[in-house]
Amino acid sequence: MIIKCHISYDKMTQKYFMENFEHNLTKTKNYFVMQIYYLAEEIYYRLLEQETSEMCQPILVRLDFFSLVSGKIPSTWALNKLDKENAIFGPERWTKDFWEDYLNGNQEAIKRYKDELELIRSTDKDFI
Repeated sequence: MIIKCHISYDKMTQKYFMENFEHNLTKTKNYFVMQIYYLAEEIYYRLLEQETSEMCQPILVRLDFFSLVSGKIPSTWALNKLDKENAIFGPERWTKDFWEDYLNGNQEAIKRYKDELELIRSTDKDFI
C-alpha cells in the first residue's frame, strides 16, 4: 500500500503547511504503509519518515494528511483487534509487543521487520 503526502514541514523555518503535524515528510512524496491503526476516533498510518539508515524508527501519521496511490495489501497482513475500540491492520508477525522488541534491538524482531518491509516494498514496487 502506498500513500502520497499532502503536507510538508520546513525544518529551517519550523513551519507546517497544516496544524499539529510534527514530522519531516515531503509534500507529494509517496510512502509505503507499514501498518494501519484504527484507534477510537482516528485512523493512523505507520510509515518511515526517512529511510537513511538500516535501523529506522517508523512514525504514526494521521490518515487525513495523505491520499491513496496503491491499495495493494501484502499477503501477510491481518487485522488484529487490540481492545473494544482499537485495531491494527498490518503484518501478522508484528504482534502487540513487536515494536518494543524492535526498538530495543531484539535480533528476531529486527529480522521480522526486515523481512516484512521487503515484502511491503515488493508488493508495490511498480509505484515508487
